[in-house]
Amino acid sequence: MTGPLESWRVEILRVIDAALQVSKCPYMLIGATARDLLLFHVYGGPSMRATQDVDFAIAVDSWERFATVLNGVLLNESFRASARIDHRVLFTSATINDVPVDIILSVASQPRTAQSLGLETWMSS
Repeated sequence: MTGPLESWRVEILRVIDAALQVSKCPYMLIGATARDLLLFHVYGGPSMRATQDVDFAIAVDSWERFATVLNGVLLNESFRASARIDHRVLFTSATINDVPVDIILSVASQPRTAQSLGLETWMSS
């Protein structure tokens, strides 16, 4: 990233966000994309990106909810399921092909909070 966020990356974020909002799944952007958004686009630091993948962490209460999320993403013609990795979809646009988008999940019968995971101190530092 050397300037504004690429349009294809914005499209990935928009589609995944919409699917997760409809499914009412809490999520966060993780990995190098999250790091670069903060370092480059917020603090003006250098981008250290070696890959183009986009990673999300989500919390779902069942495998059925996860399937609903994936099906919601796959309704967009720019995405297709990965043949090898269940939690991955591939994004293709006019400017870029087969960007891996990983949706890493935690399935829990009870929603987990930062406090229940002991993260409130870490998050406030």
